Amino acid sequence: MACQPNESVVPKIDQSFSMSISEDTITAGSKIAVSISNPENYKGSGTLILESALSIQTISLDLNQKRTEQNIDGNLLQGSGLTKIMLQVGNEVKDQKDLLVQADEIVDPIELFTGPNTIWVNDIQESMVVALPKDQYGNAAKEKEQILYQSRYPNDEETKNKIEVKNQLAYQILDSDYKSGKIFAGTSDKLSSAKEQRIDVIQLWPEEITIQEISRLPYADRRQFYKLSTNVLKDVNGDVIPDGTLVTYVSSFKKRKAQYKSYTIDGVANVYLRNPEFPSIWKVYAYVGNKTVVSNVLDLQFESNVNQLPIKLTDQEIIVGPITSFIGQYIPDGTKVHLFNKGKRISKELEEGFVRFKKPNDLEETVIRVAGETYSVKEKISND
Repeated sequence: MACQPNESVVPKIDQSFSMSISEDTITAGSKIAVSISNPENYKGSGTLILESALSIQTISLDLNQKRTEQNIDGNLLQGSGLTKIMLQVGNEVKDQKDLLVQADEIVDPIELFTGPNTIWVNDIQESMVVALPKDQYGNAAKEKEQILYQSRYPNDEETKNKIEVKNQLAYQILDSDYKSGKIFAGTSDKLSSAKEQRIDVIQLWPEEITIQEISRLPYADRRQFYKLSTNVLKDVNGDVIPDGTLVTYVSSFKKRKAQYKSYTIDGVANVYLRNPEFPSIWKVYAYVGNKTVVSNVLDLQFESNVNQLPIKLTDQEIIVGPITSFIGQYIPDGTKVHLFNKGKRISKELEEGFVRFKKPNDLEETVIRVAGETYSVKEKISND
């Protein structure tokens, strides 16, 4: 047979008791005295129950006299808020008192939170500094406790404001003012302070953007690059926009389009673009932000890079080359050369200026195309 554990029976105590506390409002960590009246001279034990929002603690009592004095140590009363102090004798709560525990003095460091940390000038945006002051036990500061906020703006203007704690925090709104730079903000109490906070006030988008070509060889040569640059970009206040502002260049020809990213240094954004491989006119413009400010459009014309294109026939081959550029160099290795004959195309890549094709039986409609230029084999040989 299974054994059943003995149940613990708590006796019912009929005697009456009353309880009083020395204070009904204390500071966290303070001790209080509890006086228990036992008019019927009950002889036995009891329990003091301390119940707060976060904990329940008990103290055992010997109730052998008509009046029992019990001190409650401050380490049992560290959490702020309402604490119920109950006297339990046997299985009944004989009396109950409410004790309000208030936060102690604010201690270092006061927690600060700031955001956003980067805002635009001209009072377009605001930032907020939020303080969460606490006492040595981690309790939020008392409501209506005053916190001193101090801030210094880029124009060296200083402000000081006392803000009351409300709903466990105190906050200060900071506007951006009309000058870029840094706002420094901090807070303090009678005995505590916080780490200094910084908000960066940055310039607006540039008022306008203009691009121009700095250097360019106007030939369809993939070995070459051309350089474009913006003007010095400034906002409506005349301030140079911050270093690292993204500028996007867009280059297009017919259905081809490419984007190139650049970043400003001292207000200027440069970009290097590769020359196209065929004669064409490319349109290039730049913008800042999500096309918030768009530049002028440049038309950049590139001529054929092919200066000489000799063609030689043998019994078996068509030898094309050496193909040279406008300065007498071989055009780049890897450049595609195409042979078209009766609707068929054969493509090969240049190597050291030359390319070889198998000779077709009929050269009447045979053409060579390279770098966007087309040459009739028959006419070329006749002219040469």
